Amino acid sequence: MGKLKFVYNYLRKELSDILHLYQLQKKFPQVKFGKRLDIQKIDKVSFAPHTSIGNDTIINCGGDWSDDRGWFECGNNVFFGQKCVIYSAGTITIGDNALIAAGVSILSHQHSYSDRTKNYYEQESEFLPVKIGDNVYIGANATILPGVTIGDGAIVGANSVVTKDVPQKTMVAGVPALKIKSL
Repeated sequence: MGKLKFVYNYLRKELSDILHLYQLQKKFPQVKFGKRLDIQKIDKVSFAPHTSIGNDTIINCGGDWSDDRGWFECGNNVFFGQKCVIYSAGTITIGDNALIAAGVSILSHQHSYSDRTKNYYEQESEFLPVKIGDNVYIGANATILPGVTIGDGAIVGANSVVTKDVPQKTMVAGVPALKIKSL
């Protein structure tokens, strides 16, 4: 009986993934989707042609807790590596020809911590847009925090945490990400 339940749950999950992928391909026929994607709020997502999204990627545009304000917009010829996490409750825009390596997290909302008399989970969320320009490369496992703008032609090193704006044609790296050089 245990094996039968395992097989049933496995097939149910696979069928759900196939249906989700079918819905995505129907809405965005010009986009190449990987497997096991979790793209929530499909009506709040926009992909331009020649976008490629790797396996196990999550794109979440918020929900009731964010007053449905989130939006995700992706330019032409953008590549997402595997296991990227995109939380777009505060809006994320990515320009053309961007390369987002595996494991990158891009976040456009955060919990407030301004009221020290309340627990963090009781405080309001802050929704801050993230803008990533054209021809940007974001290295593996980097994290882009809410409110950041990354200028055209910039490079973010692997494992970096970007807390402030990155000017165009600038390489940054580290925790927090600091300017390495102008390009």
